[in-house]
Amino acid sequence: MVYAFALGVTLGLPLGCYLRETGLARKLQSAYGLFVAPPDTHSSEKYKNKSEQFYKNIKKGQVDPTQFERYVYGGSYAQRTSDEVDKIESEVNQQMKELKYEGR
Repeated sequence: MVYAFALGVTLGLPLGCYLRETGLARKLQSAYGLFVAPPDTHSSEKYKNKSEQFYKNIKKGQVDPTQFERYVYGGSYAQRTSDEVDKIESEVNQQMKELKYEGR
């Protein structure tokens, strides 16, 4: 029992921290919520086909095609980062590295 606890702490704690920091924990929670609806959800909403609604809204011009995951997983999806923010951060980091090497 003690070994299982020690193993769980040494593996589970760093893995959980990594998932939370990278935003993957929120994605896993949202994906789980799609497969298993919360108990307080109305029965007609449990099996709602959000991807079908998304494609209908694309045809109407109401949704940008790059917003599929945010639309399907809900408004809380990708609160931490988005593709555009990641691109900007990587560009800034690259520029900082170039300036650091030029300064030395």
